[in-house]
Order: sequence, then structure tokens, then C-alpha cells
Amino acid sequence: MSGGLRVFFFYWLPWYLYLTAIFAASAIPRPEEILHITIKDFLIHPFEFLALGLLTLRAFRQSAFSFLNTRVVFMSVLFCLVYAASDEFHQFFVPGRTAAFADWIYDSLGILTGVLIYYKAYAKQTAAVSA
Repeated sequence: MSGGLRVFFFYWLPWYLYLTAIFAASAIPRPEEILHITIKDFLIHPFEFLALGLLTLRAFRQSAFSFLNTRVVFMSVLFCLVYAASDEFHQFFVPGRTAAFADWIYDSLGILTGVLIYYKAYAKQTAAVSA
């Protein structure tokens, strides 16, 4: 497999699939009726967007565009915050769903945590390699 194809399948495809999964989940009207469980927003939102933060930083580090891979932390956080806001906006139009600023705050906490975890793990990894 060529380098570009490997980068796409290993870094970018999981990111695209996860973005699609978030959009699809947000399009489900009244998910608690379908799943027969109630999950508190303050529990699910941070974990959902923590994973997005991790995947975004991971993908952006492999970008061919210098504005993404040289400012990877800033661009990852910015993208994820905008995507989280668009997710809340999307839910405004889904029957049985609401758009809530509090949910965006929960998303933001997850994003920042995910980016911090990845950044710390990457910093340790590069320090070990250079030592």
C-alpha cells in the first residue's frame, strides 16, 4: 500500500467515519425512546467529543496542508469547537432534539481533554525517541 493511501486509511478514514457517526446520531429523533435508556448529556457529550479531539489531532498531524500540521493543536481545537456548534445547530432541526449551549460546553470540555491527552502522549513519545 502506498504511503498516501496508508495515511488516508489509517488517519483520515477513521476521522471521516467518526464525523459521520456524530452527524447520524444527532439526526435520530428522541434517541432515548429508541435505545430505551436515558444518558445524561453531561456524561455522553464529553466522551463523544474527546474521541473527536483525539482523532482530529491525529489526522491533522498527517495533513499535507501546512496550515493544519504546523498549528495542529490550535486548528484541531478550532475545527472541533466549530463542529460541536454545528452539531448543536443541526439538533435544533431534529424533532425531539434540542440545541443547548450547555451541551456545547460539555463538548468543549471533551475536545480540550482529548487534545490534551493526545498532545501529552505524543510529547512523551517524541521525548523518548529523541533521548
